[in-house]
Amino acid sequence: MPVSIRDVAAKAGVSLATVSKVLNDRSGSRIAVNTQTRVRETAAALGYQPNRFARGIAVRRTDTLALLISGLQNPFFLSVLEESEKQLMSVGYQVIVDAAPSIDGTYVTHGKLRGWPVDGALMWGGGEDKLSSFLGTQSVNLPVVYLGYRREDQSSWVAFDLYQGGKIAAKYLIDKGYTRLGFVHPWDTSDEQRFPAFHGFQDACRSAQSKVDIETIRTVRYEETQRSGLETGLRIASMPAQNRPQAVMCHNDVIAIGLYHGLIRGGLRVPEDIALVGFDGIEEGQCLDKPLTTIHTPVDQFCRKAIDILLSKLSGGPEWPNEQCVLPAKLLRGETA
Repeated sequence: MPVSIRDVAAKAGVSLATVSKVLNDRSGSRIAVNTQTRVRETAAALGYQPNRFARGIAVRRTDTLALLISGLQNPFFLSVLEESEKQLMSVGYQVIVDAAPSIDGTYVTHGKLRGWPVDGALMWGGGEDKLSSFLGTQSVNLPVVYLGYRREDQSSWVAFDLYQGGKIAAKYLIDKGYTRLGFVHPWDTSDEQRFPAFHGFQDACRSAQSKVDIETIRTVRYEETQRSGLETGLRIASMPAQNRPQAVMCHNDVIAIGLYHGLIRGGLRVPEDIALVGFDGIEEGQCLDKPLTTIHTPVDQFCRKAIDILLSKLSGGPEWPNEQCVLPAKLLRGETA
């Protein structure tokens, strides 16, 4: 049986109210120091753990934040999760994660955080996604910072400059003399808000001084996995040399890593036969036989900025002004391009 506040009160010889005030740091000078010490030592000796849910209802503050983030098969999102938890725990907050497992990255179908008392939220989502779609009326006046994409509204959000990242990658490949480029992606890239990197890549190709052909290549599987990249790499390797791209950029590093293995398995050399660029800068890409050339997005800075904004909103109340931030992306040169 878990130790309750009643057990602590009985063992310490004090009232329930005294234990509650001491353990919730609401004792002030009204309770003798030796009594406070006795209560805390008794709680520690009995192994008492506070019921955060009940405490949150009582004081209307849980010191718990929601993190809604999809696609944990991608190590990039695991890094965002780990870094967010590390930074938030260092300032006294706990994190509850809703990692939507669906291929569309949506929280609507299950929404496990509905009804949980949280003080605020960090949410990865597209430019039009709303916290209210996932938490319903619980999201009213709940401080939130959106992650990942630029948004047209005036909410608080932190994004990488994905569009500029795509332009940087294309310009790098064009400057190296490639004229037949491909962009590998799992979905329809016509949505500029959800696929800004592709549109940056495309615009750089269109504005190049020399003629550059660009081909969009859908992955074999409509998913962001290494297996999808692998099968797509095998398909590209089977193309006649005159028909396949000289260099490709991938929607993310996970696909790029799979694509690298598929190209090699299909008998091509990287970058001698086909150059390859990823997007994210995850550690796994740097562990290939030839480290991946990629667009690096610094997760620690990204999380720190989002958390700083959220903590400011929590301390400033509902009238605290919203803030937007775009972090630069930069090329990390490896050996694949």
